[in-house]
Amino acid sequence: MKDDLEEVILIVPAKGTSTRVLKKNMRYVGRKRLWQHAVERCLDSRIGDTYLSTESEELWEQATLETSYVGLRLIAREKSLSQDNTRAVDVCLDVIKNTEVIDKKIYTTMILTLPTSPLADAIDLVKAYQFFLQNYRKPVMSVNKVEGNPGLSLAKTKNDRVYIQNENWQELNNYHYRCNGAVFICDIKSFQEEKEFYMKDLIGFEMPEDRGLDINTPFDLKVANLLWREKNENSSN
Repeated sequence: MKDDLEEVILIVPAKGTSTRVLKKNMRYVGRKRLWQHAVERCLDSRIGDTYLSTESEELWEQATLETSYVGLRLIAREKSLSQDNTRAVDVCLDVIKNTEVIDKKIYTTMILTLPTSPLADAIDLVKAYQFFLQNYRKPVMSVNKVEGNPGLSLAKTKNDRVYIQNENWQELNNYHYRCNGAVFICDIKSFQEEKEFYMKDLIGFEMPEDRGLDINTPFDLKVANLLWREKNENSSN
């Protein structure tokens, strides 16, 4: 259960530009855009206050027209924080600073959820937050299990020769994990000190494979739409 003194901020960073998938955060999975999936799971979780950070006038207009998003707050992000090399860490720190200066509100806990995880839902945020509290507020990162020995990944030279990068691959176990971007939770004071997602004592919150899909390529977007249709067709039958 949430402590009475706990103040939670949920952050959705959604820049308007992208490289591999054009205007990725404004692309559709199912009937909604990626940024909408992220905002709606935040609002539906009812854990805290939801902030959408963007530099895009187009995305800003889309958000302001969604009258059903009661309680959603918008943060106008500087262009300097919307470059390809901009760290999501710096975007989160900017949002927190804005809430302190503009809204005069001090939050104790931050929940970050990315638009690139459109199949995650409010239940995932709630369970991850409970996991965070049960583990004495240690930072939590959502992960998915990846089968296969990570040491068997191959590197490729300019002349097309391939080789195993890790000579000690037989000593590694057959399961490793990847961050999926669906949820990251931490104590804000610690986050402001470390300025890093891979914080001290970070623990993993394992999610189902389908809901942990992270969209980075056009192919990922196609897969997400196939999974969305399959899920909704099954629920309507």
